[in-house]
Amino acid sequence: MRVRRGKVIIDEAVFSKIADGDNEALTDLYELTYKPVFALLLSCTQNYHDAEDLLQETYIKICQGARLYKSGGNPMAWIMTIAKNLYISKYRKDSKIITDYFQEEVEQIPYEFISETEDRLLIEKLIRTLKEEERNIIILHVMQGFTFREISEILDKPSGTVLSLYHRGIKKLRKALGD
Repeated sequence: MRVRRGKVIIDEAVFSKIADGDNEALTDLYELTYKPVFALLLSCTQNYHDAEDLLQETYIKICQGARLYKSGGNPMAWIMTIAKNLYISKYRKDSKIITDYFQEEVEQIPYEFISETEDRLLIEKLIRTLKEEERNIIILHVMQGFTFREISEILDKPSGTVLSLYHRGIKKLRKALGD
């Protein structure tokens, strides 16, 4: 397992090790993958603490389902799909939450985990100007290095839809950054 040119490379054998109870393999997988998973969850929830909770639940699910991973797939897409599904499940449970609540939460997100000032400002701008789907796709592609096909798998959307949302989001972002 390693990171190459900003892209996480995972040896599929790690899931067999995790399924066999190898805590070191789980720790290695977590250390390699938690940042992009957290970025996706923070983008979805717009709440630091909810994203942390879902991150923990994601790795619990990975432990429980490591035997279910199908060799020959995309390990990072599988992990991101687990995280996305946990978010969707939580969102359905909390469906009484109104949009205004999320707007208030945007102001309370602690951005200290992002060390570069320019990156922090860009992420704040993304959160304020883009729709959730656009924001998720841009973060996954630009900041985490996923291909559009991988994003399509993660978000369970057709590739054309992902590309369209990406380009629409980039246009909005350019306009927002120009203002």
